[in-house]
Amino acid sequence: MSALQSIRKKCLWCSNDQPKEVLRCQSPKCPLYEYRWGKMPKIEKPSPLRAIRTKCFDCVGFSPSDVKDCSDSACALHAFRFGHSPNYSEQTKKKQRDRYFDGLAKNRLLRAGFSRDRSEDEAEHTEHDLSRMVTG
Repeated sequence: MSALQSIRKKCLWCSNDQPKEVLRCQSPKCPLYEYRWGKMPKIEKPSPLRAIRTKCFDCVGFSPSDVKDCSDSACALHAFRFGHSPNYSEQTKKKQRDRYFDGLAKNRLLRAGFSRDRSEDEAEHTEHDLSRMVTG
């Protein structure tokens, strides 16, 4: 189940499984309000995972340790309560992190004046600089 599907399920639960009641929702301050249809809203920075995390904080009284210790596994949002999707394997997460940090380091080198058109000797030196920037 995706984060948006979980939000939709939670909104239906909150409205006694009545879609018309979701339409008439009287809680526009609810973090899930914009996502209640299970679709991405047209807002500036949509983030269903952040909305779920905020809702979980609200539910347990704004205590991070209580969010961690939440025992309501029947809640549609339970798997997403940390603000991360459980649908990705650790291997996929590692690949995404590596891709992000490789791109970040390359952008730093470009901003520092290294161009993309360099000889092999310069490229070796650039790779050394790149690894040094990433590790320290």
